[in-house]
Amino acid sequence: MTHTLSAPARSAAAPRRVTRGLATGCLVAGPLFLGAGIVGGLTRDGFDFTRNAVSRRALGDLGWIRTTDFLLTAALLLAGSIGLRRELRGRAGVTWGPVLVGVFGVSSVAAAVFPADAGAGFPSGTPASASLSAHGALHMFSGTTRCLALRAAFFVLARPLTDPARDQSAAIR
Repeated sequence: MTHTLSAPARSAAAPRRVTRGLATGCLVAGPLFLGAGIVGGLTRDGFDFTRNAVSRRALGDLGWIRTTDFLLTAALLLAGSIGLRRELRGRAGVTWGPVLVGVFGVSSVAAAVFPADAGAGFPSGTPASASLSAHGALHMFSGTTRCLALRAAFFVLARPLTDPARDQSAAIR
């Protein structure tokens, strides 16, 4: 009796795990960004949540932390947009949902590259009023783009991600 050993068949679940892993980027990005913003705001001298946008934490000695947070969030969102595209294949929202999440990610890169202007007393010693620079204006534009893309993505993705009539076998896999 002869037994032939063959290479193991590639698991059909492997692509599914990759897709889920990529889509998880969307799930992780928000809490990471918010959590880092809160912790950073509470630990930075002169930062006041009532007067300063969390983007201003990219200024000063520890500004690299917020910049890194913007870039990490962007990477997670871009990976998440790929995962969403793969997950939604064949369903409503497959085009615009992932594109809008991707725009949110790209605008996060822009927010990191073009930091906010100093003002409202942060970093410490900055006058309450400051003029708007070109990079500050680009930062504000990226923030507006992020905000609009996120809201539109919520609207576009609401049904395909919550519709109970969607393929239930996909939820079991």
